[in-house]
Amino acid sequence: MNAKSMSEQGEYVSLIGGVLSRMKSENFASYDHYDFWGSKAGIALRKNKSALAMPIVGAAYVLDVIFPMLFRSNVTPAISMETLPYILRAMLLYGKLTGSGRYEKDGQKLFEYMVSHLGKSEHGRGVGHQFDWYTTEVIPAYTPCVTFTSYLVDFIFEAHKDNGITGEVESVLRDIGGFVFNDLNRCELSGGTAKVSYTPLDKRHVINANSYAARIMCRLGKFFEKEDYTILSKKLLEYVLKEQNEDGSWFYFEKDTVAQKENFIDCFHSAFILENLFEWVVLEKDEGAGMALEKGKDYFLRAFVNSDGSVNHFSKSHLPLKIKADIRSMAQSINCLALLSQKNPDLLETAQKIYKKTMETMYDGGGAFYFRKYSFYFSKMNYVRWGAAPMLNALCTLAIAEKERKEES
Repeated sequence: MNAKSMSEQGEYVSLIGGVLSRMKSENFASYDHYDFWGSKAGIALRKNKSALAMPIVGAAYVLDVIFPMLFRSNVTPAISMETLPYILRAMLLYGKLTGSGRYEKDGQKLFEYMVSHLGKSEHGRGVGHQFDWYTTEVIPAYTPCVTFTSYLVDFIFEAHKDNGITGEVESVLRDIGGFVFNDLNRCELSGGTAKVSYTPLDKRHVINANSYAARIMCRLGKFFEKEDYTILSKKLLEYVLKEQNEDGSWFYFEKDTVAQKENFIDCFHSAFILENLFEWVVLEKDEGAGMALEKGKDYFLRAFVNSDGSVNHFSKSHLPLKIKADIRSMAQSINCLALLSQKNPDLLETAQKIYKKTMETMYDGGGAFYFRKYSFYFSKMNYVRWGAAPMLNALCTLAIAEKERKEES
């Protein structure tokens, strides 16, 4: 593609190509971020309030920042299942906006890889981490997670919106429907609400996970004309709406089962909920969801977005980590506000401001993004799952929003 035509498509498309090129040079694999505070030992340590534990907490605080660099020398880079829908979306959009088939074969191979590595549940399949991880117990690699599975559903509908969904792709959606509807641990609640777990193996009730489940059931209920899916989606939505705080925020865990001192409100999980509510409002024209979306959007702007384009990682946290900048929160803020700009045009300028700040402070100039700024340390490691892939997704949403804005004017 020549420089003039690339310029006409905007700098976002150029950057998408640069990030994809960097990923391809590394076989789309990367090291993963190690989160000590999310591990079994880290959870136990932060719950220990004794004076004897304080020096250990301080040491662990430092190690949580430094350990990923040590950990990196002992592992092999791998393709992250969570990243693939984002990478596939970027390849699809890059081809559409540039007319280039540069990533067409790579996209086909990565999609085949993803389908072949879907994790099985009793009644279906879904997307899971390619490594063991910990909630209240160890979750084995490839155990389906509702959140990552939603990214695949989104990609499939976006990729096939012009030519229909049939064959193997339709079979994948059927399996996903079976996994979400039958295999997540579901609790039916009073008042016509319901909640589901993050995976089939845990019983935690996480608000953003339920917003993803509602979105999946809504889409698949319409596609397969399954009323039971649609009914469940509405129950899950009502649960998410009831969990919203008066100020417009959502805690990570539900309010009544986790003490506020052990709960938290962060930027990128809040963005997930807003994005899923927006999808619901677009599909269902639901007034209650629309009001919650507006209230949540106002909180998001007030709590997380600063006037200079920087983004706060937490608005409330029980963790000792002092994070000044985090690439996941910045990427998700861009994506969320660019998406919401379809209904609130002024939000596109806010998303662009965050994008510029991100490029100034977190981009290495060669297709990779720095991980995180702490109060005492700047981690410049590039994690595809935590940074580059979410930024790819944000760039796609920005490019689409900008294209639509130009067409309208």
